[in-house]
Amino acid sequence: GNVEVGARAVSGGGEGGRIDLTVGYRPGASWLAMGQVFADAPVEGEETLKAQLTVVRFGRRGRGIQIGFRARIDGGAAEPALMVGLWSRPGD
Repeated sequence: GNVEVGARAVSGGGEGGRIDLTVGYRPGASWLAMGQVFADAPVEGEETLKAQLTVVRFGRRGRGIQIGFRARIDGGAAEPALMVGLWSRPGD
């Protein structure tokens, strides 16, 4: 699991924040499943709450490909998105 909290401060007194929560499960060396929730309160614009579900498949060299789905879960427009990512070790 992982929790990240961030704060924004901009000139003129505007503030905002973000909280990211990640929970993962690794059933074997080649697979990682993750559930994530992102709460964002920007300086300008509306607050959003999004959820993301992804899986990562790792190869022999430790590199992986991530695929999943993200959408808003706060009652606003769903804004669905397909997630694709590449994973590698630092320095690769």
